[in-house]
Amino acid sequence: MQVLRATWIQQFDRDGGQVRWRDKHSGLPPGRLLILNPYDPDARPGSKRGRNWRGYKMECGGPRVLS
Repeated sequence: MQVLRATWIQQFDRDGGQVRWRDKHSGLPPGRLLILNPYDPDARPGSKRGRNWRGYKMECGGPRVLS
């Protein structure tokens, strides 16, 4: 229930009797703190080489040496 409440607070703003979407200009939190999915609160937005995603980043393997 707390994750759902935190998601609501992050996404919406109550201005008097009106409920409004938040955006960058009205106080949307940075991506590292933003809850994208109430079922998976650890998922984060990502972007690399023009591709965007929501989820996890993982580094697979290390440097490769060709001989």
